[in-house]
Amino acid sequence: MNKVKIFDNFLPEEMYIECLKELQKPKWTFLSGHHQIWHMGSLDKVPFFNIAFKKKVLEVLPKEINWTHYDMYANGQSRGQDGSIHQDQKMLNNALSLVYFSTPEWSPHYEGNLFFYNQDELTQEYTIFDMVEYKTNRAVLFPGHVWHKAAGPTMIYPGLRTSVVIKLIDGDDEKLAKFQTGLERK
Repeated sequence: MNKVKIFDNFLPEEMYIECLKELQKPKWTFLSGHHQIWHMGSLDKVPFFNIAFKKKVLEVLPKEINWTHYDMYANGQSRGQDGSIHQDQKMLNNALSLVYFSTPEWSPHYEGNLFFYNQDELTQEYTIFDMVEYKTNRAVLFPGHVWHKAAGPTMIYPGLRTSVVIKLIDGDDEKLAKFQTGLERK
């Protein structure tokens, strides 16, 4: 897979409601380092995400690879909290990221879109090659090596723009992915 794929109405209504319930729990922490956003980690320890959500994600992935996830979490951004341009996976060709837009009652006026970039190898400058509008219950699937950034909502939105992120790789590369991302526990 070499391009961005969009899945609207990704979760059926009952799953969407369960997702919202889980994201409303008081498990959010504020990241103040590289990304200054709200974060809810270790969603793979939450039965809904580890079973039902993951099963739904696996349904939309290419079937020729034995996919496994190596990280699953939620991000939250309030007004003025743009993400930074980054890659989810730098070394593995068979790596995908799925970002699920979960905030209810979203308006295009709130923005909060997901941008995709090319990086010039000589100048290290970025140019936008695609943008996906934030839309409630939309999932966006893309290769893990693609540079991207989530924009925060505009000043007119008083709440939290939330998204669920699941990072996936070929099951044969699981140890390398965990080592690379610092997820392997000693």
